[in-house]
Amino acid sequence: MQYDPKSYTNDSVLLNSLARTGNIPLNILLETKGILCQLISRFMSSVVKSGISNDARIWNAVHYIRNNLNSKIKVPDVAQYCNISTDHLIRLFKKELNTTPVEYINRKKIEKAQLLLVLETSTIKEVAYALAFENISYFNKLFKTITGKTPSTYLKEMSVYG
Repeated sequence: MQYDPKSYTNDSVLLNSLARTGNIPLNILLETKGILCQLISRFMSSVVKSGISNDARIWNAVHYIRNNLNSKIKVPDVAQYCNISTDHLIRLFKKELNTTPVEYINRKKIEKAQLLLVLETSTIKEVAYALAFENISYFNKLFKTITGKTPSTYLKEMSVYG
């Protein structure tokens, strides 16, 4: 039995397919789980343990940043969301996370770009725009600075595995 993700065009088709999953042979189920584990392991190999602070203001800032990656995030807006001054937010980030808010925002945007490049059929330009980068050259430079690879090189390497 072949499964085509493109055939899941609407909810009823997807629900019918999910209802049939109880009939999947064990070998296919195990193979699917193995593929998913391999995909997750590719991301886990580059995970760096982050010691997110116990400070609620840092948690709020991180939450705000992660929920707004698709828009242009300004440090004063993050500070306002956390009810602290911009200078105080910068000092807290340096103290608690050993980075600045701008560096953290950029790193999170590039992490999301990596995910979108691997999981979506979007172009590099579309991913950059989706993450509120207005300048593709800057996106490419930042991507390379953070990952050590250009977006196109990263995409080529990931497609070799896929």
